[in-house]
Amino acid sequence: MLSFTVNTTLVGGTAPTYGCHGYNWIQSLTLWSSAGSSQLEQITNYNALHAALRDLCSSQDMVRTRDSILLGSDPTRLRSPVQNAAAVTSVQYSVPLISIIGLLSNTDRMLPIHALGSALRLDVEIAQASTAIASGGTVAATSATCSLSNVTLDCSYITLVDSAADQIKSLTGNRYDWSSSQWKCYRTIHSAGALSNSVMIPSRVSSMKSLIIIQREAATEYNIAASSVTQRIRNQLKQFAVRVGGSWVTTVPIQCGAQALPAYLEATRIFSNPASESTCGLIASDSWTLDTSVAPTTTSVEGSFMIASELDVFSQQKLVSGHSTSANALVCEIVYSAAPLGVNIDSFCEADAQFHIDGATGSIMVAV
Repeated sequence: MLSFTVNTTLVGGTAPTYGCHGYNWIQSLTLWSSAGSSQLEQITNYNALHAALRDLCSSQDMVRTRDSILLGSDPTRLRSPVQNAAAVTSVQYSVPLISIIGLLSNTDRMLPIHALGSALRLDVEIAQASTAIASGGTVAATSATCSLSNVTLDCSYITLVDSAADQIKSLTGNRYDWSSSQWKCYRTIHSAGALSNSVMIPSRVSSMKSLIIIQREAATEYNIAASSVTQRIRNQLKQFAVRVGGSWVTTVPIQCGAQALPAYLEATRIFSNPASESTCGLIASDSWTLDTSVAPTTTSVEGSFMIASELDVFSQQKLVSGHSTSANALVCEIVYSAAPLGVNIDSFCEADAQFHIDGATGSIMVAV
C-alpha cells in the first residue's frame, strides 16, 4: 500500500469544491533493480489504468466501505470521489499497488528479497494538480497548489529462521522463477472530426494477454474543472476490431452503438464475469454510453466507457498462450458513427512476464 497525505490550496472560483481518488495522484510507476541501474517495469498513465481496472473488477460494497476510507470515494456514488470544501486542505490516502505491478503480483507466493544483491527501487511520478483534482462548486477553482507529505510504502514480510532459509536454497538451488504479467501504455492522438483511426500498439512481446483502450477528451485532461482521470467517453464510437499484423483477433467487429452491450460484454468477460452475481464492477447504464464530458458536481456521473479485447483464452490459468506481437504490431481499427471530439486514446496492454532471480549473483531479470 502506498500511503500519503495531499495538502491542497484552491485558487479562484466561487465557493469551490474539489475531489480526487488517491490513485489520481500517481501519474506513473517505475520499478528498478540493482539500486536503480536496471528497469524492471514501467506503467505510464497509471492513474487511468487503475481507474479502469477498478471499474471492471471492484465491488460496490468496497466503494461504500473500504474505498471511502482509503481512496476518498463517495460512498453514495459508484465511481466518483467525495467533493471536499475548499476549507479541507489535507486528505490522507492509501492506494493498493500490488494488483498491477507484475513483479509483486505473486498471489500466494512471496518475493525472495534475500536473494537480491541490492534493494529494489520504486519511482513514483506525481500527477499535476490540474489532472488529479476535479473542482466543482458554484464556480470551479482556476488552479490549485498541492504538495504530498508523509509518504510511506507498506509491505508484508515473512522472516525465516536460518534453517528454513537454507532448506529453501537447497531445494531451489538459490534460483527463483515465476510468471506474472506486466502492463504497458501507449498513447494515440485522435483529431476532432476524424471518422476512423488505426490505433497501433507497438509493444513487442511473446504473449499478449489483454487490451484496454480508453478515450479522454483532450480539452479536459489537464483541466482542474474536469474529471480528468476517471472520465472516459464513448465519443460517438461505432465499432472496433483488433488484429495482429494481418491476422484478425476479433473476426467480427464489436459494436459500440446504442446500449453498447457487445462492447460491455467484451470488456467485463475478460476481467470479471458478466454471468456472475458476485462480480458486478462499478459500471452502470447512466455512465456507460456518455459521448461527451460531464462537469464534476456532488451528483455528477462521469463517463465510464472503454473497449477491451481478450488476447489469451487461458488467461485465468496464467499460461503463456496469448498472441505474439514479436513480428507484427497489435492494431485496433476503430470507426465512428458521427464526428468525434478530439481525444487522447490510451491503449493499455497486458503481457505475460517471466521473472528470474539468481541468488548466486543477486540479479533479477524479466522477459516478456
